[in-house]
Amino acid sequence: MGTRSSLQKLSREVYPGLDIIDQNLVSLDDLNTYTVAQKFVGNTGLVPGTGISAVAGAHTSWKEFIGNQIQKTSILIDLVGLASSDGANDIIGKDGGVANCHIGQYTVAGCGTLDAIKMSWLELAAGGDPDINLCSADEATLAENTALSAATNPVTIINGGDGTATDNTKLSARTLATADQYLYLSNGAATNAAYTAGRLLIELWGTV
Repeated sequence: MGTRSSLQKLSREVYPGLDIIDQNLVSLDDLNTYTVAQKFVGNTGLVPGTGISAVAGAHTSWKEFIGNQIQKTSILIDLVGLASSDGANDIIGKDGGVANCHIGQYTVAGCGTLDAIKMSWLELAAGGDPDINLCSADEATLAENTALSAATNPVTIINGGDGTATDNTKLSARTLATADQYLYLSNGAATNAAYTAGRLLIELWGTV
Protein backbone atom coordinates (compact mmCIF):
# COMPACT_ATOMS: atom_id res chain seq x y z
CA MET A 1 0.00 0.00 0.00
CA GLY A 2 1.39 3.42 -0.94
CA THR A 3 2.17 6.25 1.46
CA ARG A 4 -0.93 8.28 0.53
CA SER A 5 -3.40 5.39 0.83
CA SER A 6 -1.80 4.25 4.11
CA LEU A 7 -2.24 7.70 5.65
CA GLN A 8 -5.82 7.91 4.42
CA LYS A 9 -6.61 4.52 6.00
CA LEU A 10 -4.99 5.56 9.29
CA SER A 11 -6.84 8.89 9.35
CA ARG A 12 -10.20 7.13 8.96
CA GLU A 13 -9.38 4.87 11.90
CA VAL A 14 -8.42 7.82 14.12
CA TYR A 15 -11.27 10.07 12.94
CA PRO A 16 -14.45 8.00 12.35
CA GLY A 17 -16.66 9.46 9.65
CA LEU A 18 -13.72 11.07 7.84
CA ASP A 19 -14.29 10.73 4.11
CA ILE A 20 -11.27 12.38 2.57
CA ILE A 21 -8.06 14.21 3.26
CA ASP A 22 -7.80 17.42 1.30
CA GLN A 23 -4.78 16.44 -0.74
CA ASN A 24 -4.09 20.06 -1.65
CA LEU A 25 -3.31 20.89 1.98
CA VAL A 26 -0.85 18.16 2.95
CA SER A 27 2.46 17.19 1.40
CA LEU A 28 2.83 13.41 1.51
CA ASP A 29 6.25 13.21 -0.11
CA ASP A 30 7.79 12.75 3.32
CA LEU A 31 5.73 11.57 6.31
CA ASN A 32 7.83 13.73 8.61
CA THR A 33 7.54 16.93 6.57
CA TYR A 34 4.40 19.03 5.98
CA THR A 35 4.54 22.10 3.80
CA VAL A 36 1.37 23.66 5.25
CA ALA A 37 -1.10 23.13 8.11
CA GLN A 38 -2.89 19.80 8.15
CA LYS A 39 -6.67 19.98 7.87
CA PHE A 40 -8.98 17.00 8.16
CA VAL A 41 -12.47 17.07 6.70
CA GLY A 42 -15.40 15.42 8.50
CA ASN A 43 -15.31 16.32 12.20
CA THR A 44 -17.78 19.19 12.05
CA GLY A 45 -20.14 19.42 15.00
CA LEU A 46 -23.73 20.53 15.56
CA VAL A 47 -25.57 22.87 13.19
CA PRO A 48 -27.43 25.83 14.75
CA GLY A 49 -30.82 27.19 13.79
CA THR A 50 -31.17 30.35 11.73
CA GLY A 51 -31.91 32.42 14.84
CA ILE A 52 -28.29 31.82 15.87
CA SER A 53 -26.50 31.45 12.53
CA ALA A 54 -27.97 34.80 11.41
CA VAL A 55 -25.35 36.40 13.69
CA ALA A 56 -21.94 35.93 12.07
CA GLY A 57 -19.45 34.18 14.33
CA ALA A 58 -21.99 33.36 17.04
CA HIS A 59 -21.65 29.56 16.74
CA THR A 60 -18.77 27.18 16.11
CA SER A 61 -18.96 23.43 16.71
CA TRP A 62 -16.67 20.44 16.28
CA LYS A 63 -16.18 16.81 17.36
CA GLU A 64 -13.23 15.00 18.92
CA PHE A 65 -12.77 11.26 19.40
CA ILE A 66 -10.83 9.90 22.37
CA GLY A 67 -9.86 6.26 22.03
CA ASN A 68 -12.47 3.93 20.58
CA GLN A 69 -15.42 4.79 22.80
CA ILE A 70 -15.48 8.45 23.86
CA GLN A 71 -16.70 11.37 21.76
CA LYS A 72 -16.68 15.02 22.79
CA THR A 73 -18.88 17.46 20.88
CA SER A 74 -18.02 21.11 21.55
CA ILE A 75 -20.11 24.22 20.90
CA LEU A 76 -18.45 27.63 21.16
CA ILE A 77 -20.94 30.50 21.53
CA ASP A 78 -20.00 34.15 21.05
CA LEU A 79 -22.88 36.11 22.58
CA VAL A 80 -22.10 39.40 20.85
CA GLY A 81 -25.01 40.16 18.53
CA LEU A 82 -27.43 37.87 20.40
CA ALA A 83 -29.96 39.17 22.91
CA SER A 84 -31.68 38.26 26.17
CA SER A 85 -35.26 39.38 26.75
CA ASP A 86 -37.72 40.83 29.24
CA GLY A 87 -38.96 37.53 30.67
CA ALA A 88 -37.09 35.12 32.92
CA ASN A 89 -36.23 31.82 31.22
CA ASP A 90 -36.82 33.19 27.74
CA ILE A 91 -34.86 31.94 24.74
CA ILE A 92 -31.66 33.79 23.75
CA GLY A 93 -31.10 34.48 20.06
CA LYS A 94 -31.03 37.16 17.40
CA ASP A 95 -32.99 40.16 18.62
CA GLY A 96 -36.47 40.81 17.28
CA GLY A 97 -38.12 37.46 18.01
CA VAL A 98 -36.25 35.62 15.27
CA ALA A 99 -37.26 31.94 15.11
CA ASN A 100 -35.12 28.78 15.19
CA CYS A 101 -32.74 29.84 17.98
CA HIS A 102 -31.44 26.37 18.85
CA ILE A 103 -27.68 25.80 19.05
CA GLY A 104 -27.82 22.26 17.69
CA GLN A 105 -29.68 18.97 17.99
CA TYR A 106 -28.52 16.17 20.26
CA THR A 107 -28.74 12.71 18.70
CA VAL A 108 -27.06 9.48 19.70
CA ALA A 109 -25.83 9.05 16.14
CA GLY A 110 -24.23 12.48 16.14
CA CYS A 111 -22.98 12.77 19.73
CA GLY A 112 -22.89 9.28 21.19
CA THR A 113 -24.87 8.12 24.22
CA LEU A 114 -24.78 11.13 26.49
CA ASP A 115 -22.70 10.79 29.67
CA ALA A 116 -22.23 14.39 30.83
CA ILE A 117 -22.49 18.02 29.74
CA LYS A 118 -20.14 20.82 30.75
CA MET A 119 -20.63 24.58 30.27
CA SER A 120 -17.76 27.00 30.85
CA TRP A 121 -17.40 30.76 30.59
CA LEU A 122 -14.42 31.80 28.46
CA GLU A 123 -15.45 35.47 28.65
CA LEU A 124 -18.06 36.79 31.07
CA ALA A 125 -21.27 38.23 29.62
CA ALA A 126 -21.98 41.94 29.39
CA GLY A 127 -24.91 43.91 28.04
CA GLY A 128 -27.51 41.12 28.16
CA ASP A 129 -28.42 38.99 31.15
CA PRO A 130 -25.31 37.31 32.68
CA ASP A 131 -27.41 34.45 34.10
CA ILE A 132 -27.49 31.96 31.22
CA ASN A 133 -28.96 28.46 31.30
CA LEU A 134 -28.50 25.54 28.92
CA CYS A 135 -31.89 24.07 28.00
CA SER A 136 -33.49 21.60 25.62
CA ALA A 137 -36.86 21.07 23.96
CA ASP A 138 -38.46 18.94 21.27
CA GLU A 139 -38.96 21.82 18.80
CA ALA A 140 -36.31 23.36 16.54
CA THR A 141 -38.41 26.48 16.04
CA LEU A 142 -38.33 28.35 19.36
CA ALA A 143 -37.81 32.08 18.82
CA GLU A 144 -35.84 34.66 20.75
CA ASN A 145 -38.01 36.08 23.55
CA THR A 146 -40.12 32.89 23.72
CA ALA A 147 -40.68 31.40 27.17
CA LEU A 148 -39.00 28.01 27.58
CA SER A 149 -42.16 26.86 29.33
CA ALA A 150 -44.04 27.18 26.03
CA ALA A 151 -41.94 24.39 24.51
CA THR A 152 -42.69 20.67 24.38
CA ASN A 153 -40.83 18.67 27.06
CA PRO A 154 -38.64 21.60 28.14
CA VAL A 155 -35.64 20.85 30.36
CA THR A 156 -33.16 23.15 32.07
CA ILE A 157 -30.02 21.05 31.72
CA ILE A 158 -27.64 23.49 33.44
CA ASN A 159 -28.82 26.37 35.61
CA GLY A 160 -25.82 28.55 34.96
CA GLY A 161 -26.34 31.47 37.30
CA ASP A 162 -24.21 34.57 36.83
CA GLY A 163 -20.80 33.50 35.60
CA THR A 164 -17.83 34.72 37.62
CA ALA A 165 -14.09 34.56 37.13
CA THR A 166 -13.77 32.05 39.99
CA ASP A 167 -16.94 30.00 39.38
CA ASN A 168 -17.04 29.61 35.63
CA THR A 169 -17.80 25.92 35.01
CA LYS A 170 -21.04 23.99 35.44
CA LEU A 171 -21.56 20.26 35.02
CA SER A 172 -24.68 18.21 34.38
CA ALA A 173 -25.49 14.53 34.13
CA ARG A 174 -27.81 13.17 31.43
CA THR A 175 -30.96 15.26 31.76
CA LEU A 176 -32.57 15.51 28.32
CA ALA A 177 -36.26 14.63 28.53
CA THR A 178 -36.46 12.72 25.25
CA ALA A 179 -34.18 11.63 22.43
CA ASP A 180 -33.23 14.00 19.62
CA GLN A 181 -33.96 17.22 21.51
CA TYR A 182 -32.70 20.63 20.42
CA LEU A 183 -30.40 22.66 22.67
CA TYR A 184 -31.09 26.29 23.59
CA LEU A 185 -29.73 29.05 25.81
CA SER A 186 -32.12 30.97 28.04
CA ASN A 187 -31.72 34.04 30.23
CA GLY A 188 -32.24 33.34 33.92
CA ALA A 189 -33.50 36.84 34.74
CA ALA A 190 -35.50 39.43 32.82
CA THR A 191 -32.99 41.61 30.96
CA ASN A 192 -34.11 43.01 27.62
CA ALA A 193 -30.76 43.90 26.04
CA ALA A 194 -28.20 42.85 23.45
CA TYR A 195 -24.96 41.22 24.50
CA THR A 196 -21.79 43.25 24.04
CA ALA A 197 -19.42 40.55 25.38
CA GLY A 198 -19.45 36.92 26.46
CA ARG A 199 -18.20 33.56 25.22
CA LEU A 200 -19.41 30.13 26.34
CA LEU A 201 -17.98 26.67 25.68
CA ILE A 202 -20.45 23.79 25.91
CA GLU A 203 -19.07 20.23 25.82
CA LEU A 204 -21.18 17.08 25.37
CA TRP A 205 -19.40 13.87 26.39
CA GLY A 206 -20.78 10.68 24.90
CA THR A 207 -20.01 6.99 24.47
CA VAL A 208 -19.91 5.69 20.89
